[in-house]
Amino acid sequence: MMDAVTAGLVARGVPRFDIFSEVFRSPTTPPSDGDQRFTVSFARSGRAPATWTPRQGTLLTFGESLGVQMASGCRVGQCESCAVRLLSGKVRHLHGSEPEDPAVCLACQAIPLEDVVLEA
Repeated sequence: MMDAVTAGLVARGVPRFDIFSEVFRSPTTPPSDGDQRFTVSFARSGRAPATWTPRQGTLLTFGESLGVQMASGCRVGQCESCAVRLLSGKVRHLHGSEPEDPAVCLACQAIPLEDVVLEA
């Protein structure tokens, strides 16, 4: 429905950057099986790179477990407040939708697909 509303607004001349929408879904948990291991670096924190495995959960949960200060208003309804720049690497968002900007990572929903560097 929201895609149709957005398309209608754009067709009527509303600039795309003036149209905001959010997707609300039940939180998903990363698969805890598997033997994936990726290095995650938090560039701004100055912390040494750490090894992520599926047991550590999302990048937000992982960062917080290491003492990295990351925005997390998303947990109290401020969706997309956990957005952080992805400086290198690839992530997957568990809710099934990727941000429009591929250089942005929604840390509360993202898990690494390879070694990553976050601007956090």
